[in-house]
Amino acid sequence: MWRLAERAGLVFQNPEEGFFADTVEEEIAFGLKNNGTSNAEVKRKVERMLEDFGLTGYRHKFPRSLGSGEKQRLALASIIAPGPDILVLDEPTRGVEEKLKMELMEFLSNYRKEGKTVILVTHDIELIARFGERIVLMSEGRIVVDGEKH
Repeated sequence: MWRLAERAGLVFQNPEEGFFADTVEEEIAFGLKNNGTSNAEVKRKVERMLEDFGLTGYRHKFPRSLGSGEKQRLALASIIAPGPDILVLDEPTRGVEEKLKMELMEFLSNYRKEGKTVILVTHDIELIARFGERIVLMSEGRIVVDGEKH
């Protein structure tokens, strides 16, 4: 289980359920510190995540006090910082405005281009039709479609 946790990251549907640190900066640093990353590398990666996810101005804020879009970006930044090979996102675009949704999908597309796997769980069929490569459609707990998008 520990080896899987090192290779995969999960972003919850309600991102604040995974928050426990006192600041945005500490939230991002946790996974890096936990896997033995050097202090200098932790600092470098935290700065990069803060910049990449538009969270620099929130670095000393309490994570649960952020708006929904910022919470979602923080959850993603903290999971991506250690560089998991597999990223699972549960409803990451729920309640997110279109501009932020497109920014997220562009980021995930680039993440996949790095050879990473992205699993997106969503009810947003239009989003999947536009960005998905392989689609698994479920209904009442059963797989009804599983295949490559043409």
